[in-house]
Formats: sequence, C-alpha cells, structure tokens
Amino acid sequence: MTGDHSFTNRFSAQLVRDAADEGVPARAAWWGFWAPFVGLAVFGVLFVVVRSAYYWLLTEDHAIEWLQFFLLLVTIPVALLGAVAAARRRHWFTAAFLVVVALGVLFLAGEEVSWGQRIFGFADSIAGNRQGELNIHNIDDADGIPIEKLFRLAQAAVGLIGVVLPFLVRWDPARLRGASWRVITPPIFLTTSFLVVLGFRTQRLLIPLDIPALSLIQEWAEVCLYGALATWMTLIWLRESGRRDAATSSGDGSVAVATRKAAPAVLAVLAVVGVLTIIAIVRTMQSGIVPGNV
Repeated sequence: MTGDHSFTNRFSAQLVRDAADEGVPARAAWWGFWAPFVGLAVFGVLFVVVRSAYYWLLTEDHAIEWLQFFLLLVTIPVALLGAVAAARRRHWFTAAFLVVVALGVLFLAGEEVSWGQRIFGFADSIAGNRQGELNIHNIDDADGIPIEKLFRLAQAAVGLIGVVLPFLVRWDPARLRGASWRVITPPIFLTTSFLVVLGFRTQRLLIPLDIPALSLIQEWAEVCLYGALATWMTLIWLRESGRRDAATSSGDGSVAVATRKAAPAVLAVLAVVGVLTIIAIVRTMQSGIVPGNV
C-alpha cells in the first residue's frame, strides 16, 4: 500500500510539474487527464438510461462528429501559426513538425466531412466506399490495399506514441533527452486521451466485434485524440509565439500569468473556427444529403 501511495504522489507531482512547464494550471491539467474517462462513463450511463440520446449524439453529422470537426479545424491554424512563429525564431525542426501535423490534420478534417460532400451538396461517391461517401477511410479494399485497416493501424500507432513517449521524455529523469524529443512529445496530462484511442483501436483490430453500440464509441475516442492534438499544438504555438512565458516553476502565480497572456489569442481562434463550424452545420442540414451509415 505504501508503494502504491508513493507512486500516486510521484505521478501527481510529475504531471503537475510537466503541465506547469507548458503554462497549464494544475486544475486544468487534471481535468484534461480525467476527461476521456469521464466521457466514457457518461456514454455508458446514457446507453443504459437514455439509449436514444446515446445513438443521437454518436450518429454521423450529429454533436460528437461536429465536435471532432471543430477540434480538427482548431488544430490547423494553431499548428500553422506555431510553425511561422518557430521559423521566425529559427526553430526549424519545430516549424517542420508543425507543418506536417497541420497537413495531416487537414487531411483528417476533409475525411471527417467527406471532403464537404454534405456541406456543399455533392452527390458523388468513391467506388468501393461502403458508406457511399466521398472519402477513402471507409474503403475496405482498394486493389488489395486494406485502406480502412491502415487508418485504424495509424490511429493505434499515434495512440501508442502518445502514451509511451511522455514517460520517456517528460518523466523525470528522462530516458530520451534533447529538444527534438521534447517537440514531438505531448504533455503527460494528455496521455489518457491517447490511451482511449489506443484501447479502442486495439480492440477493433484484435477482437473486431460487430456490435453497433460499441463501434460508435470510436466517435468519442476520436474526440479524445483530436482534442489532445488541438491542445498540444496550441501549447506549442503559444510557446513559440511568446504569447505566454514558459512557466519555470509549479507555483500557481507563474502559471496564472501565462494563462492570462495566452487567453485572448486562443479565444480568437476558437471564435473564428466556431463560426466556420456552425456555417458548415447549417449548410449540411440544408444540403439534403444523408450520411451513408445512419
């Protein structure tokens, strides 16, 4: 029992210290850490108590999928803004990493909304798409290439990296040292978000149970992943742009100052992306094209 208590205290201290290094208050870090599990619990309760709400929230073109799109849209500008700021400071590796992330997320955002198929009213679809939509991640097989399985493997790999690297790079003492490792490693408090998507994708790959209710949970797993990416890229942007000073201690004062300095820029991005997402939702409702997996 003493050993378990000691590990809990150490883990808590490491998480808070690492979050403070990123200018994130301890309370916000703990919210970020537990949120993926809280979400799973909420959906579990909904499935038992209000099953109609469970299916409504997780159905395509409903609340959870639009939240995914919103988070992906947030990630693109903050990653690009961070890349520009990093380039100005001659942090070339950071700039290149952020550009790669922005391009990857742009692709994911396009896939999430079938490249605007229902936003702009395109009736076309790609041959072999099992949902009759204009995307490639729902193609089971294309000339012998299992595209959908590759997408699942890629998500599982990202989840594994997001779980393992923080404990090799950000845990004190670090096993992997150097500025480059730090750049490509998310904060410790985001590991649970990557863990959820890793767990779901591992289950789907190893034990592909054909249970619709369970399959829909992938929507929450993707919210966790995209939320972690948006948070992580925002923190890098704020650090590279100088909109917040890197907190040098775990004291609440320094973190609070960093948070106040960063808030206006972050809120501006959220507001613009929020408006764009609302426009996309309205256009989708008006298009009359129904998703293929309702």
